[in-house]
Amino acid sequence: MSVRVVARIRPLLKSELDKDSIISASSHVNEDSNRPTIIKIPNPKNASEEFSFQFNSVYEQCASQQDVFDNE
Repeated sequence: MSVRVVARIRPLLKSELDKDSIISASSHVNEDSNRPTIIKIPNPKNASEEFSFQFNSVYEQCASQQDVFDNE
């Protein structure tokens, strides 16, 4: 049995909507699936840098909990 790590980006709170930090989901260039596997978050201390986190699957803000369960 293997463990899969899945992330779902939550919708922004009202207090976060006006901030410049944008979380994005992307895929590897050679990725077989069209579903994103990486979350990129800008470094709040240095705008030219970003943090990347890799998962088995990443779901955007519009995905519901049911979408995650159905696809995984």
